[in-house]
Amino acid sequence: MSHDVQWPLQQGIFAALRADAALVALVGADGVHDDVGQTAAPPYVTIGDIAQAPFSTKTTEGMSATVAIHAWDDAHRGLRDIKLIMAAVLGVLHEAGFPVSGHDLVSSRFEFSDVFVEADGRTRHGVQRFRFLTCEVP
Repeated sequence: MSHDVQWPLQQGIFAALRADAALVALVGADGVHDDVGQTAAPPYVTIGDIAQAPFSTKTTEGMSATVAIHAWDDAHRGLRDIKLIMAAVLGVLHEAGFPVSGHDLVSSRFEFSDVFVEADGRTRHGVQRFRFLTCEVP
């Protein structure tokens, strides 16, 4: 059975998002998180849940992982800013080629997105889901 890819994949996603100049221009240098404290102010992006399942062939062991990326903004200008943030995330992660420790990233595909206005009436919350296929490095 293939080794767990969740933590190496999260590290790779985190590094790829933090290295992207377009995303950093929208959320700031410290705007990518895996956990947000109470002092963090929008806009920012968080790496959410990761679900994985075996993805193996006769010769290679691997994993299929789906990852939720959340974007948060409290702009008062409609949905423009949250959609710009989400477009930057899409540009980084769809068909990406970033390193994943101990694994080869075989495929990186965008699956869906949605945007919500939170109950406070001003916070915008965008959710994107990506599927990653990895093979274990021998």
